[in-house]
Amino acid sequence: MSTSAINQQGQVQTNAGTGADTITRSPRKAALASWIGSAVEYYDFFIYGTAAALVFGKIFFPSFDPAAATVAAFATFGGSVM
Repeated sequence: MSTSAINQQGQVQTNAGTGADTITRSPRKAALASWIGSAVEYYDFFIYGTAAALVFGKIFFPSFDPAAATVAAFATFGGSVM
């Protein structure tokens, strides 16, 4: 049989069977992990947008006028975001 309790810090402590397992859940850890995930996602978005502006038009649309190639690259970028 398993028992669990929540202590004053909001941590869940579980005792299962003969061994004592402690599972700690912290809102601070969740917030930090969420912030790190958001920072990585923003970095990926920023790098992809920069590459769309500087590189993708020349690579994927070489027969277009340079301005039209940049617009086509941004349109592709906008389509991938939605």
